[in-house]
Amino acid sequence: MEEKLYRRAIVYQIYPRSFCDSNGDGIGDIPGIISKLDYLRDLGVKILWLSPIYKSPLFDMGYDVADYYEIHPDYGTMEDFDRLLLETKKRNMRIVMDLVVNHTSDEHPWFIASKKKDSPYRDFYIWRKGKGERGELPPNNWTSQFTGPAWQYDPESGEWYLHLFAKKQPDLNWHNPKVLEEVEKIIRFYLDKGVYGFRCDVINQIYKESLEDGKGKAQSGRGSEHYLMTEGNHRILRQIHEDVFANRKDSVMIGETFNVDIPNGRRYLEDKELDMFFQFDTMQVDKALQGAAKKRFRARNLREATYRFQKGIEWNANYLENHDQLRSISRFGDPKKHWRESGKSLAMFNLCLRGTPFIYQGEEIGMLNLPPRDPRQSKDCAARSTKFSRRCRFPTSSASRCATSSTATTNARRCNGMAVFPPGSPPPRTPGSRSIRTMFASTSKGSSRTRPPSCFSIRNSSRYITKTRSSKPAASRRSRSRATSSPSKGNWKAKPCWSSFPCIKGNSNCRKAY
Repeated sequence: MEEKLYRRAIVYQIYPRSFCDSNGDGIGDIPGIISKLDYLRDLGVKILWLSPIYKSPLFDMGYDVADYYEIHPDYGTMEDFDRLLLETKKRNMRIVMDLVVNHTSDEHPWFIASKKKDSPYRDFYIWRKGKGERGELPPNNWTSQFTGPAWQYDPESGEWYLHLFAKKQPDLNWHNPKVLEEVEKIIRFYLDKGVYGFRCDVINQIYKESLEDGKGKAQSGRGSEHYLMTEGNHRILRQIHEDVFANRKDSVMIGETFNVDIPNGRRYLEDKELDMFFQFDTMQVDKALQGAAKKRFRARNLREATYRFQKGIEWNANYLENHDQLRSISRFGDPKKHWRESGKSLAMFNLCLRGTPFIYQGEEIGMLNLPPRDPRQSKDCAARSTKFSRRCRFPTSSASRCATSSTATTNARRCNGMAVFPPGSPPPRTPGSRSIRTMFASTSKGSSRTRPPSCFSIRNSSRYITKTRSSKPAASRRSRSRATSSPSKGNWKAKPCWSSFPCIKGNSNCRKAY
């Protein structure tokens, strides 16, 4: 029996908005992707994963879908997408789409209709009356993943709706069988077109077991014990497999599973709920305070987290970068002194693990992060809603959303048409100018070192604040009073990794973490 494609292929993630612009409007598009297919084929890529290209108001840059059956005009048309499927097939490549079904946009027709209490779509979302004499308080104490209450009051209907993420991303009610029917209809629509499969966004959070108050005082994600990897979640995924994928041998389902553990990970694979999944343990090795702060990176922590899943899970989705994570060389390597060596080592590490390797656009040419910027200028709803980022400048997160077009009109993921490269920054490089293979090629002693390309990244931009002890002598520290040794008085400082960390208020000497 022939081994399945995803078990012998490299997956390359494309963030369409910033990958390649074909018409000079500063926004990547589907024709731009088509123009780079030969480059991607020559890299050895067999599967392309596209971040959301559906019609969307772009509040969360595509992860807030307004219509699952339409392509966003910025990226092209459904005819362009059909041509992309045809051209990839000619090159023996396949397409994986992003499936966002934990929530929709508040501009989706389902949600607009659900505001009327007598609408058949009312039960497509989670509506509840508020607490208090007048219902002025949220139904429970859950907090959003982006901080703040997980409930939003709607004056039109007089009730609150649940949103685990932004308030413009209302959660679907998976207790309603009709929601499952609609999602299966969407999946079949694209599979029939020739799509190979789906990467399922936050798929282990879709089923809310109950709406009881959450434990603890977490500013984000409070209440997750009631919806993270519940029995209902496993049951729904098994149902989707039986209804849609059981008779389709040439397909794949990939899950984004936040905080997944080994036992639940095994269930996802053994019960045929998913073919593989993204775990987050390896991406938390240099983070603290629920990802809002950075701690010192230790290679052994990355090794231990990786091997834990390598030993415990039969087939892994291996990655070092994606649209939500910082560039791996800037994060785990030494971009100043050993850029090339860091890139080679990390590429070898990722490609030699058991499982399917995922490469994010620009990772194959060793892209790095750009210096910090004011998150208030970001289009990222996560960055704008993070309390830390409102007070300080933080390095823009994750892999740049820019794998760049040849005309240098590249856009980063959350930039929505604005110029993303600050004045004086080096011009972006075309993805085709360097390949995974050339990263492993030896460099002659006489050759000059190539300047590492810079890139722009935005999501989770509060994640580079580092807690460090004061540099003053111990005797001086001991002589301080209790009042002056508290974090609020400056005993803890924000430490930049490679650049200045200026205060938004204009004080160039400020290094405090508010």
